[in-house]
Amino acid sequence: MREVSCRAVEPFLRAADRHHIHRQRLADQVGYSLRHLENVHEYIDWDAFRRFMRNAHAYWDDAALTQIGADGLTEGSGFRAFALIGRTLASPSGFYRWLLSSGGMGNQLFSNMIPTFRELAPGHFSLSLLLAPGYEPCPEFFRFAAGGFEAIPRLVGLSTARVTLRDVERGAQFEIRFDDRPSLRGKLMRLVTRSGDARATAAELNDALRVLETRYAELTDTRNAVARQNALLDTAYRFGQRIWSARDPAGAAEAIVGALVEIGGFRAAALTVAPSDRPDIREEAWAGDGATEERLALPGQGRLVGELALGPRLTDADQSQTLLDLLVPTIALALDNAFATRAIADYQKNLEAQVQTRTSELRAALDKVAS
Repeated sequence: MREVSCRAVEPFLRAADRHHIHRQRLADQVGYSLRHLENVHEYIDWDAFRRFMRNAHAYWDDAALTQIGADGLTEGSGFRAFALIGRTLASPSGFYRWLLSSGGMGNQLFSNMIPTFRELAPGHFSLSLLLAPGYEPCPEFFRFAAGGFEAIPRLVGLSTARVTLRDVERGAQFEIRFDDRPSLRGKLMRLVTRSGDARATAAELNDALRVLETRYAELTDTRNAVARQNALLDTAYRFGQRIWSARDPAGAAEAIVGALVEIGGFRAAALTVAPSDRPDIREEAWAGDGATEERLALPGQGRLVGELALGPRLTDADQSQTLLDLLVPTIALALDNAFATRAIADYQKNLEAQVQTRTSELRAALDKVAS
């Protein structure tokens, strides 16, 4: 599962550029390509993000991580949409609520976080961020997050918030204080940035639309692939139900070729098979109409020798090999079971005949002794 948006790593990549650090060093051993990490519309798993943050901590101390968090919110292209929303809300209090409440935008960035947000007074918030059970801690993340919390008021022209961080089990506790009173600077900022924000919002929406179109195409492809896989599995299930009803080799061979034509959709099917230790007791079966083109050796684990010949598949020909990969092991197992059942039956008959013969001989001997 991918819990972390790549928007969260974009500020570190920008910081690496400013400090002349090659971006690949931050991506080392993360498990995702640098190209993947640079795409703000992608996601990575939490363990990969922890490895990324450990790489970042090798270059920046806790204070620097906090500063990167602040710069990322106010300058980074990955958080451009957040800045636009912050100015639209025209209130840092509204922005904090929208970002940090359970199910809010923060959970879209980090879906494995459990936030508890309380407004203690105007301009005074308490926030608990805890990792969901089963996730390993990442102290570097909480230092980074503190920087973002500090920078939120700056989006509407206010002074930086004062954030106190305290580590707790499975997370961190933040106390956030800022001056929430409207200011002339904030009003001027909204007036000056209004036209630019409108253009930026349009560009952001256009970008989001392209991403949604790409995701929709990917989902459609995935849905179609799943539907094809389900159809193949359903065919394999019905095929197995048909052939396992036959217990003797002749019946099993007839059931197999019949099911390949009627259920598997092949134009024709032919089967020749015999036990490897008795190639003289061969079974043969044919079904369908037309020539066979493909021939497959039966995998009988050394107990069977034989060949399956097939005509072209009438529907979904491109899925023929995938379907055969599912069916051939079942075919071999059913035939192996049928020949084993017949061998057991033959052994039982031979044993009964031997018992009758020995019983007759014993009676004859007893009669002879008695006379």
